[in-house]
Amino acid sequence: MTAAATSNDDQGQAELDAWGRSDSITARISLDSVDLPPDRDANVKARVAGTFYNEMADGGSNGNVGDVYIQLRLRARGDGSREASICVDRELEDGSEGVLLFDDGSAGCERFPDFVPELGTPYTLSVAVDREAGMLTWSVDDMERSVALGQPVFLPARDRRGVQVTQEGTPGEAVASIYSVSTDDYTQDFALEAPVIGPYRPFFDLQNPGRTLSVVDGRARLEVTSGVDGDERLALPVLVDTDRIEATLELSSESTIAGTSADGEEASVDVSLGGTFYNDTAEGGFNENEGNVFSEVFIGLDEGAPTLRYCMFRSNTADFSDTNALVAVGDDDCAEIGIAAAYDTPYPVTIELDRDAGLMRFTAGETERTHTIATPIFSPESDRRFIRARARAQNGSTVVAYVDDYRTSADAPLVANNGMPATSADTDSTTLSNGGSGGSSGCSIHGDRSGGLTWLLGLFAAAALVVRRRRGDAL
Repeated sequence: MTAAATSNDDQGQAELDAWGRSDSITARISLDSVDLPPDRDANVKARVAGTFYNEMADGGSNGNVGDVYIQLRLRARGDGSREASICVDRELEDGSEGVLLFDDGSAGCERFPDFVPELGTPYTLSVAVDREAGMLTWSVDDMERSVALGQPVFLPARDRRGVQVTQEGTPGEAVASIYSVSTDDYTQDFALEAPVIGPYRPFFDLQNPGRTLSVVDGRARLEVTSGVDGDERLALPVLVDTDRIEATLELSSESTIAGTSADGEEASVDVSLGGTFYNDTAEGGFNENEGNVFSEVFIGLDEGAPTLRYCMFRSNTADFSDTNALVAVGDDDCAEIGIAAAYDTPYPVTIELDRDAGLMRFTAGETERTHTIATPIFSPESDRRFIRARARAQNGSTVVAYVDDYRTSADAPLVANNGMPATSADTDSTTLSNGGSGGSSGCSIHGDRSGGLTWLLGLFAAAALVVRRRRGDAL
């Protein structure tokens, strides 16, 4: 993975997300090369990091206040120094602060003394929280440290962990390799089992039965089977702040439609592209999801025949439990785009927020539909954008769908142009190692409203804008 800052204030970050609930994360990582100006403030990090617990209550209180973010990192600076260290920070209502766990009691970070990590050398980094014992344990190879947390340990509100490569300060470049990732209930050694396809990040999601993701002829093939009265989904989420998302969607005739469920609901399948692009109440969101507007284009079924539609839903509550359908037509919450749809036909679709014109634009092929936004347009909280391509099956049906050319910028390189090998649905996906890039190159690994999502076949994670630097990042 490659990351590069584009300015002194813009951190470049590449992230491989370990999806799923876990009290630990372990990864084998090497910081391969560092290209930095001779400036101590210019630095790179390769780290395991995430939100491991909350200090106040299970699921947090007052949003993510009290969430504790832990990062164990290999770090190199522009002045030639290198170190391994851990930092622990808690979320406040406004910003974050260090958690004073370590011997000197003066900072939320601690270094491994007398250890200088070598460039190009793999190290195993591990962080784990023992909830019953109230202990935090971290290690680099066989160097292990532990500290008592000194309080009850609750489940976090923002329950995420991953492996990250960052470059910040005066622009330069960092290149790192990830050899394996483990959590409480899953281990993947990339030398033995190749990841699927970047930026699609599915394999932790695939622990649930009835879900299959493979790469066929350079496209992601999604297959989902639902139980009777069930509603099953396989999503390919993207971590990025963007006003645009596009992909090529196809609903396969391999899909099977069951009959009516026990409660009278019709069985259905669909494949969709969607995301939350704005909030109509406050900058950065309000009351979690209240005021967030989710927009979607999907290929679904109407009386058994494929149809292309678009939708917009405004959440009136913190959890989308009550919504307004903004483009409803009669009794239908969604509107027809206006082109005939068919099985086994790829449709390039785009959703774009035009802030200047106050419009949401929905495009399928050459056909565009717009919705005029009559409210203020604010950016939602980054963690609540829910940008994803998704296949869905209901009430005993099976959906087979294809997703390709998944990106956030019209001029970003396409998956099909990245040299992806053709594979069959019942064979392992092969992996490229051409890497991705941060900064302003058009890839998804860096910040705000930028780039495409096709940076690396061998990685399943997308990248996120770092909205604000944590206090520990500056130490």
